[in-house]
Amino acid sequence: MVKVKLCGIKREEDLKKALEVNVDYVGFILYPKSPRFVGWERLAELLELAQGVKKVGVFVNPTLEEINRAFELGIDLVQLHGEEDFEFAKRVGLERVIKAFRVKDQIHVEEAWKQAYAILLDTYSDKAYGGTGESFD
Repeated sequence: MVKVKLCGIKREEDLKKALEVNVDYVGFILYPKSPRFVGWERLAELLELAQGVKKVGVFVNPTLEEINRAFELGIDLVQLHGEEDFEFAKRVGLERVIKAFRVKDQIHVEEAWKQAYAILLDTYSDKAYGGTGESFD
């Protein structure tokens, strides 16, 4: 079954449209270097409106404290786009982790990662961790 996640939500009108079309997940960028970064205060405001949908916090190399703060605000899942290792993901709780892997030439996903909620394959870029709009073969 195909699931749809609309990511990079910053504006209420975008969130409302996502809810109208019944997406499965909405994603909020919590990486300060991203142009789609929302910040904690804005995240809290948007989460109040995001009813009936799974809410994903998108991070790059976060601390456990940052992840716990997101969970406390109402995030359901975290999407990890950095160099987070399997041990870190276990501490977060694998059932709440979407792990992004950056594909350059080939990728070998360790068997252990199959315990995560989901994995995501993203095109490798030395300029950005994700959301580049580039495809891979």
